[in-house]
Amino acid sequence: MLQRAGWPNVTNPWAVGLILAASLVAFVMVWQALTSGGVPDPTARNLSPAAAVLNSGILVFREGLEAI
Repeated sequence: MLQRAGWPNVTNPWAVGLILAASLVAFVMVWQALTSGGVPDPTARNLSPAAAVLNSGILVFREGLEAI
């Protein structure tokens, strides 16, 4: 397997998992901001339970970032 000069060999699964998780969180935040025009209302009608949990989780995460 060829390796590029200056690129470290990433073999730590925790590092790969952390990068993937951070990328997923960033993607979900951008997706939510673009599709709903801001923080969605978790009490809106006709939301599935999974959508309500996801919306509430994103809301809590963003509020936590603001508190920092």
